[in-house]
Amino acid sequence: MNVYIIGAGPGDSGLLTVRAQEILKRAEVVIYDRLVSDSILAMIPENAELIDAGKSSGSHKLSQREIESLIIKLAKTGENIIRLKGGDPFLFGRGAEEAQALINAGIDFEIVPGVSSAICVPEWAGIPVTHRDFCSGLNIFTAHDKNNLLPDFDNTTKIFLMGVANSEILQEKLLLDNKLSPDTGCAVIENGTISKQRIIRTELKNLHESIITNKIMPPAVIIVGETAKLKLDWRGKLPLHNKRVIITRPAGRSESLIELLRDSGAEIISLPTIKTL
Repeated sequence: MNVYIIGAGPGDSGLLTVRAQEILKRAEVVIYDRLVSDSILAMIPENAELIDAGKSSGSHKLSQREIESLIIKLAKTGENIIRLKGGDPFLFGRGAEEAQALINAGIDFEIVPGVSSAICVPEWAGIPVTHRDFCSGLNIFTAHDKNNLLPDFDNTTKIFLMGVANSEILQEKLLLDNKLSPDTGCAVIENGTISKQRIIRTELKNLHESIITNKIMPPAVIIVGETAKLKLDWRGKLPLHNKRVIITRPAGRSESLIELLRDSGAEIISLPTIKTL
């Protein structure tokens, strides 16, 4: 794996994920967006090539298609290529388009999620986006679509947490009250990001039945919307996908092994059983 699409978070370098930091340390080429902060750019190795692909309203250094072509071209060099994006790459970050372009080109890649400004920035300012006494949900919108017009605010991906037990009622409400099409795409992800992760895909009319049939248990995330039909699967190709590996080597002596195993898709549990004096 030598291509990484990384979310850089909202700006403060302390909010960059540990995984993102690990990969940035070995970056050879970094294609970065306008919203990536100077403090994060300063973490990139001095010998790495930096390519500014920033966009602002009405001013694009590179078009989206040019960026995708550049990533594909550089990926074929064998160098460690980092596509560094502000916030999270799949939340209005066009990361999905870049992932699809890589899939179409037959190039493997890794997605590294980032802390999203949609939740982090209000929290940083002391404003909670949910609170049991005041609201039960959160809608996140972009203020313009790809044509620079206001988007259709009703056409949204709906995410439900802690919804397994109420899936029958949830399905009924979405069909009857929200009047969603019975054929609306749905996905349910159980035990997300760890070795026990399972994904089922279905349609809204079969959501509850699919959860029961597949014996889905909490914790699980339910996604309702047409994006649930997309299959930008990158982890499934990794040789240790859905494997858990326990590292028993002494603390401080297993970093390179952990890095290698994590790159191969394993969930790592560090459990030193030897102590050297």
